[in-house]
Amino acid sequence: MMSTKFKGVLVARIGAEWHFTAPLSGEQQQYVRALGLSEAALLRRGSPPVRKLPGKRL
Repeated sequence: MMSTKFKGVLVARIGAEWHFTAPLSGEQQQYVRALGLSEAALLRRGSPPVRKLPGKRL
């Protein structure tokens, strides 16, 4: 589902920072929030932070 909803999203590197070339649509923003992420987290390099789920052991 993510590949179809985020198809065509482009990012550009300006200096050491990454930016979306256009703002995410409202629907895309809803998907990002549903995953518990921020738009900045999509642009961050490296491994994503580990989120501990209630009742689950890491």
